[in-house]
Amino acid sequence: MQLTRLTSGGGGLALGLSLLLGALPAGAAPPRLTPLSQGQWPAYARGAAEDVKMAGSYACLALGTSGLAVIDVSNPAHPVRTGGCDTDGQAGGLAVAGNYVYVADGEAGLEIISISNPAHPVRLGGFNTSGQAKDVVVAGNLAYVADGTAGLQVIDVSNPASPVWLGGYPTRGTARGVAVAGNRVYVANDEKGLRVFCSLPNVQYMLRVEGGALGTPFTLEAASLLKAATNWQALFTTNPAAVPFEFTDTDVRYATQPRKFYRVRQP
Repeated sequence: MQLTRLTSGGGGLALGLSLLLGALPAGAAPPRLTPLSQGQWPAYARGAAEDVKMAGSYACLALGTSGLAVIDVSNPAHPVRTGGCDTDGQAGGLAVAGNYVYVADGEAGLEIISISNPAHPVRLGGFNTSGQAKDVVVAGNLAYVADGTAGLQVIDVSNPASPVWLGGYPTRGTARGVAVAGNRVYVANDEKGLRVFCSLPNVQYMLRVEGGALGTPFTLEAASLLKAATNWQALFTTNPAAVPFEFTDTDVRYATQPRKFYRVRQP
């Protein structure tokens, strides 16, 4: 067995083992390599560690009912807890953006914690979702939360002290994980598999049109107010009619009009 020194192109150093095997006696097993842990934290149980995300040389650790812990791992052989913050629920999934940690906190929904001072993490705000927040990812000013049986929730976090719910979609399963790539959101939906949504700044809304007079075209319309003088805007017209029909509206601007109503009209 020979110890081989391996250097990376960036000047870092890694150590690996290369096995030089000669002829082995009949029936003899070759030697095995077992990776060794460089360090660990803590030395005793301190809550169930459910997720970890990095913020520079700090590891942010979700500890279930024990909330968030911030661990200094600048010396991997001796991780040191620098601070922590208890949460109201069960810290599961985490996302880190800048000096903020976003915590999927179970029945307490989304929690936003500042780690600008890692020794004293401070809760800035949160939003109590309708389900069980299990995972979260942040893209720009939007937090996408996998909210258990409540599906996918989208929250505006441009003001961390006052998050605003923008919308959501029931995934008809149990949303357990979420990822964002490009302009798509991918949801791990338990027994229902994978669901894919649009992640454009304007939250999408999906609806289905059923029934109506067969063979007669219909028009799907939308408006921001419900009153006699409302100007309904046509979104889609079928010609000829085909039902059931599913439509996805990706122009739901909750920031400028907090409500949007839909109707179906047949001539």
